[in-house]
Amino acid sequence: MLNQPVSSIEIDSASEYKNLKKLFFLLGIMIIFLCLGTVAMSSLFLPPYLPYIQIVWCRPECQGIDLARKRLDEQWLKGSLSGLNLQQAQFRQATLESVNLSGADLTEANFYKADLLKADLRKTNLMGANLHGANLSRATLVEANLRGADLSEANLSSTDLTATNLMGANLKDTSLRGGKLRGADLNGLDLQGLDLSNADLREANLRYVKFTGADLSGADLSGADLWGANFRLAKIDAATQLDKKWRLGWELVNQSGAGRDLSGLDLSYVRLNSADLRGANLQNTNLQEADLGGVDLQGANLTMANLTGAAMGQSNLMEANLSQADLSGVSLWRSQLVAVNLSQADLSSASIGGSDKVRQTNLQSVNFYGSNLQGTNLQGADLSNAIFMLVDLRGANFTQAILTGANFSGAIYNDQTQWPMGFTPVGAIKQ
Repeated sequence: MLNQPVSSIEIDSASEYKNLKKLFFLLGIMIIFLCLGTVAMSSLFLPPYLPYIQIVWCRPECQGIDLARKRLDEQWLKGSLSGLNLQQAQFRQATLESVNLSGADLTEANFYKADLLKADLRKTNLMGANLHGANLSRATLVEANLRGADLSEANLSSTDLTATNLMGANLKDTSLRGGKLRGADLNGLDLQGLDLSNADLREANLRYVKFTGADLSGADLSGADLWGANFRLAKIDAATQLDKKWRLGWELVNQSGAGRDLSGLDLSYVRLNSADLRGANLQNTNLQEADLGGVDLQGANLTMANLTGAAMGQSNLMEANLSQADLSGVSLWRSQLVAVNLSQADLSSASIGGSDKVRQTNLQSVNFYGSNLQGTNLQGADLSNAIFMLVDLRGANFTQAILTGANFSGAIYNDQTQWPMGFTPVGAIKQ
């Protein structure tokens, strides 16, 4: 061995070095593949906080994985998380561009300012989730449940929200420009001042939605349920698709309707509060359950109009003609009824309580059956042949009223009720 050439020893050492280098390289490749597989296969390997994670094409290996309450803040996630349990998971400021989250349970998950551009969120449960400031532009949320979710300041431009449940969601300062909301449920939402231009709202549930100051230019609301929707100061242009009844409601609220001929039209369930309808012709008009609170109807013709269940509190009906009108179930709380003609009108189950301005009114043959007239001032009104059966008359003022032929069977009154001098309400019950 002492006589072995030096060059032979160097060759053997170099060969062993190369073999070790190949072995470590192969071991490194194996470790990488093992990491990619195990990170996505079981939540047992996931610590409460991951300093960095990139999930790539997790399915189908991710079947059954539970990421509930895991912290994935500021992470970059790719691939599929479809159908997983992600309840209360933390994705704050995470990047989830084009990630597949379809069918996942994201109840109360936190996506604060997360990037969900083009993400697939079809049929996900996002109830109560925090999406404040999140980028959901061009994302797909078809049939997703966003009930009670916080979407304030989120970017929903060109987002597909078809048939999505948004009841109780917070959409303050959200951009819905070009959004697809066909068949979506937005019942009672506050969309005040939002950009809804070119949005698709066909057949959506928009009952009692507040569109005050919203931009609806170019939006399509065809077939939408707009019962009680508030369009005051909303921007609507020629390109806006809106069923005739609701467009007329928008015109009457934002432009003067004084003196207009609206006879025989259907304005049922339309919100017209504080509109100017002085001297308007509303004969035979259907105003069933319309919101007429604070509306100025002075001198208007409402003969034979259907006002069943309408809200008319604090409205001005001075000198209006409501003869033969159906006012059953109407609220006339604190409305001005001076010199109004209500002859042969039906006010059964109506509420006029608290009004002190029903003086000098023609109420001949009016049916008040079951109404609440508590505290109502009927001083000097002509109530000939009126029906007061089962009416609450406690505190009402009938001084100088004409009550010839009036029927008080079953009505109730008290010591505060004031009657014309010498009048006895036959059939009424004192309490």
